[in-house]
Amino acid sequence: MGWIRRLLNSGPRRERLERDLTDEMAFHRDQHVAQLQADGWGPAEARREARRRVGLTGMWVAAAVEQDTLPWVSTAAREIQQAFRGLRRRPYLFGTAVTTLALGAGVLLAAVTVVDKALLAPLPFPDSSRIVVLAESL
Repeated sequence: MGWIRRLLNSGPRRERLERDLTDEMAFHRDQHVAQLQADGWGPAEARREARRRVGLTGMWVAAAVEQDTLPWVSTAAREIQQAFRGLRRRPYLFGTAVTTLALGAGVLLAAVTVVDKALLAPLPFPDSSRIVVLAESL
């Protein structure tokens, strides 16, 4: 499966994918129950035997979903949502964080501009490569 499809399945489609796979596993379990009852098993024994034969459906669904999604995308999305909920509960913390980031970005931009103009850019004189410094030494 392509990475684009896995990326799309990692977002809002993930719940639908899990639900579809769970429904499919339930359908197969019900088919086993029906087949066992047709073979003469009692209803309770047929359900128990079908559960034993099909196995742990949650484990199968989780394995299939993990192969069909990018788990780190879902985890990152949940973490970001949780962070925004926490910041919404504490607006002063949010304001402090935004102000700190803005000041840091401004200081970084100023430092890069100074380094570029003072050290990297050529001097603003014609034939600046011919400028020399004369000094007298003892």
